[in-house]
Amino acid sequence: MVREQGYTVPQVAEAVGVTTTVLYEWKAKIEAQLEGIELSDDERDELKRLRKEVKELRMEKEI
Repeated sequence: MVREQGYTVPQVAEAVGVTTTVLYEWKAKIEAQLEGIELSDDERDELKRLRKEVKELRMEKEI
């Protein structure tokens, strides 16, 4: 609503029943993800999985 419809953070916070602080945190997180600064939850999960796989492959290679 803030990004796409032009509402202010206080207006949206009141409409959805959260504090402005929480809404500003959500907004910052979404903007960071859209700009590629922060990983999304899916990307974070994939990174963990790939790191585990690399570790296992390195162990197999040493054997």
